Amino acid sequence: MTIYGNNEPTQPTQPMPPPLVERQPVVETVGVSDLRTVPVHERVVVEATPQVIERHTRATARRWAFDSAICGAIGVIYAVVGLIAISRAGMDAPLSDPTVEVLGFGHTAVLGLIEIGVGVALLLAAAVASRGAAVFFGTALGIASFVGAIEADRFEARLGIESSYAWLSLTLALVVVLTALLVPRILSQTTTYDVE
Repeated sequence: MTIYGNNEPTQPTQPMPPPLVERQPVVETVGVSDLRTVPVHERVVVEATPQVIERHTRATARRWAFDSAICGAIGVIYAVVGLIAISRAGMDAPLSDPTVEVLGFGHTAVLGLIEIGVGVALLLAAAVASRGAAVFFGTALGIASFVGAIEADRFEARLGIESSYAWLSLTLALVVVLTALLVPRILSQTTTYDVE
């Protein structure tokens, strides 16, 4: 019987490594002139400094006091009427004579001075927007006007006041007091931010 092949596994042939040869280290002498400088590149990481942001805040507030506007308007009316009465009656002695007519009502210089004082007080209360001052001066004017309306005959010779004018003054005093107590005030605020 003839065998044509070998059933034994064959191993792949591997190349043979080259034989080990000992090498001698080569030492070269280098002169200073043969050295070359080689640039070195370094990557430097710099941390960013935090940026300071300044924020400026401006707040404005406006107060709308309608009661003070009404109090001031009535104060102006009293001051103007008092000045007209003094300019017409004059400041000569005695101040209770003569009686002049202002807006259809009798006035003397004394009544004119009282009206100027009331007008200035109401104007000051309106200027500082004080409800308490407006109520106080309005109440004082109301009490004096009520007494003047009831006892007009007694005060007519000295002040020249008439009962109808005293009732009108009482009405204006009630307007001052009621608006100071009942009319609300409006406060509006605005805030502005400026960033730099």
